[in-house]
Amino acid sequence: WHRLANPPAFDGTINNDKCVIIVDDTQTQGGTFAALKGHIETTGTNKVIGAYALTGKQYSSQLALSKETLQQLRDVYGNLEAWWKSIYGYDFERLTEWEAKYILNSRKTADEVRDRIIASKQT
Repeated sequence: WHRLANPPAFDGTINNDKCVIIVDDTQTQGGTFAALKGHIETTGTNKVIGAYALTGKQYSSQLALSKETLQQLRDVYGNLEAWWKSIYGYDFERLTEWEAKYILNSRKTADEVRDRIIASKQT
């Protein structure tokens, strides 16, 4: 829950109208890629066109959130999405496939998910 509760923060700018490839040393849930992509694409007119990790887990090879997983997440935790957006500034559509599956596979209630995230933010 710590990685979901504490996404990495990025600062700085890139000259506008650039196509960007992002690189990381390892990929697990994909949150670093998602956060960096969000920063790059919301602080200018840049577009991330690729991401590359030197190492990673097979289960996290799909970064893009599938429509099916997004719908499942909203079916089970839809009442949590407004709270999520108020905390992180984005809705469930910006999660990676594995982040969404991590929440779904927890089999926790929406209240339990929220409480785990709040507790993880405090540590």
